[in-house]
Amino acid sequence: MASLDLPYRICDAADQRFSCDLVPAEELEPAPSSSPSPRYVHEIEIPLTEIFTRGKAIRAFEKLEVDKRLEKLTEEVEQKIASQVGRLQMELDRKSSELEKAKQESLRLSREKQELEDRASELSRQVDVSVEMLASLKQDLVQKEQELTRKQQEVLQIDQFLKETAAREANAKVRLQHFIEELLDRADRAEKQLQIISSSCGTTPNGSLGRCGTPGAKATGRPVPPRAQRDRHPGPGVAVHGPYGVSNQRSSSSTGASSRAKAVSQSSGCYDSDSAEPCPTDDTADGHPYPARDGGRGSGLRRQAIQNWHRRPYRNSTEGEEGDVSDVGSRTTESEAEGWEPEGPGSAASRPGGSCRLTARTEGPGGKVGRLERGSPGHSSEVISPEILKMRAALFCIFTYLDTKTLLRAAEVCKDWKFVARHPAVWTRVLLENARVSSKFLAMLSQWCTQMHSLTLQNLKPRQRGKKESKEDYMKSTRGCLEAGLESLLKATGSNLLILRISHCPNVLTDRSLWLASCYCRALQAVTYRSSTDPVGHEVIWALGAGCRDIISLQVAPLHPCQQPTRFSNRCLQMIGRCWPHLRALGIGGAGCGVQGLASLARNCMRLQVLELDHVAEINQEVAAEMCREGLKGLEMLVLNSTPVTPKALLHFNSVCRNLKSIVVQVGIVDYFKEPHSPEAKKMFEEMVNKLQALRKRPGFSKILHIKVEGSC
Repeated sequence: MASLDLPYRICDAADQRFSCDLVPAEELEPAPSSSPSPRYVHEIEIPLTEIFTRGKAIRAFEKLEVDKRLEKLTEEVEQKIASQVGRLQMELDRKSSELEKAKQESLRLSREKQELEDRASELSRQVDVSVEMLASLKQDLVQKEQELTRKQQEVLQIDQFLKETAAREANAKVRLQHFIEELLDRADRAEKQLQIISSSCGTTPNGSLGRCGTPGAKATGRPVPPRAQRDRHPGPGVAVHGPYGVSNQRSSSSTGASSRAKAVSQSSGCYDSDSAEPCPTDDTADGHPYPARDGGRGSGLRRQAIQNWHRRPYRNSTEGEEGDVSDVGSRTTESEAEGWEPEGPGSAASRPGGSCRLTARTEGPGGKVGRLERGSPGHSSEVISPEILKMRAALFCIFTYLDTKTLLRAAEVCKDWKFVARHPAVWTRVLLENARVSSKFLAMLSQWCTQMHSLTLQNLKPRQRGKKESKEDYMKSTRGCLEAGLESLLKATGSNLLILRISHCPNVLTDRSLWLASCYCRALQAVTYRSSTDPVGHEVIWALGAGCRDIISLQVAPLHPCQQPTRFSNRCLQMIGRCWPHLRALGIGGAGCGVQGLASLARNCMRLQVLELDHVAEINQEVAAEMCREGLKGLEMLVLNSTPVTPKALLHFNSVCRNLKSIVVQVGIVDYFKEPHSPEAKKMFEEMVNKLQALRKRPGFSKILHIKVEGSC
């Protein structure tokens, strides 16, 4: 056990850094004996081999132990390192995943940020557009309120007018009733006087009344006694003096009745409403002015007066050129139509022979309207029936919607159709297009176009060229060949004409047409003149501006290709701005229009709402800024026809012109390049069109921008 414990103690000593390895020499000396002995050292046997062996074993064991401890320590360290490395690896993986998530979150946030920015910009644009729309809606609301107020005022005025008209109508009916009663009373008196005459002259031969009454007239000449006296004294004296007095009274009463009828209602049965002479009758023609009558004839004049009164309104409505067919519909009311019954078959037989019938005017030779004479030989004395008048009124309502060509054909159907189709009231809108016409034809139309307010001449052609006629002679002979007829039309309509359109009439109508319009039609409000041979110049514009100051719509752009492309120049634009500062719609164009003229025009015409530019030089941002600097604030529609334009210019127009509702861009490749068929030109034109199309994606442009491309790129 001691040998086994030794290594442990040695190991313990080794643990204590071998503190017992060195022993002082004094400790090795033997203890001093009690007896003195000589100084010498006894021999000591030291087992060095065993010691060395044990030392080696101890060292080997220690080394083994140390190695084990080192291995154990190494394993522990490795385990700790491995665990630490694993933990760090897990931490690294976790951090990496977190970093990846952070990156993804950052990308998502950046995308959301970009989306929010885009949405914010879009909302900002929408807010701007909404503000503009709100402003426009407010303006429209104000205009609608003003219009509503105006309409209410008009309704009040119409109500007041209707009340006044009803009052006047009631008053007129009362007066008319009194007049009819008075007329019937006078007819009764005349009937009784005629009965007295017939009874007193019963033995007198027919036709001898005038002869037997002559001496009495010379001798006495006394007036007829009053009606009461005639009733109380029906003696021979009355019979002797009756014819003279009654004839005088009848003449005066008839004259008074006819004059009153002409002034009030034109309803006298025995007098023409246009003359003061009595109508000849069948009895008068036969020499029997006062034939004998039986007792059943007492109400003859009453029936005749009623019949003449029923026919009265139709006589007034068939005055030919002096009357207006449009008045027929207004006078033919339902209440009046009930009293206008057509004349039955027996009415002609029961009507007294001395009655007269009203006649209408018919068209005689040469297209002139003449009134038929009553009782004259060779002339018809037919009565215009209510059915015919109603038919004419209906035809008038229909013919106002017919075009010029159909009206000319309708006049060939019958007399009634011709009467309505040739009336000036249906020739208010004249359209002549795609036809060969002559100056005489236009002059013929002028007699019916006295109430015309719209004239359109488009694509008119002159006569055909002769076989042996050269082109130069043909052009020279047909130049301005329709201007004489146009002058007749303009002179006939005068200030009634409001709209004049002349387009695509090369050579046959020149700019002199506008000069004629300025002389005769000073109330023009809309003028269109487009020609490829004779575009307007500043002289004609000056004349038109001096004569027609009320023009609010002007279309004078030359047609392309134009023989005089520079005639319409900046001077014309300046003249337009000075002559018509209140223009609402304007169409101009040509190579002569520059920035200076356009800017002057925009500055002077502050109320311009529609502007059309046709074949003008390129409109870039500088030109747009110059035009919008002092004008075009109220522009609502911009039309660019065959006019190159840049996207920046359109953006500038849209930003400055707050009321802009429509932008129409119609372009073709020939408007940009002189060689449109080259690949480079096609490619560049396609890029330009794409840039213009890209503007439609902007807020506020999608609904107002309209692009029309002529031809394919």
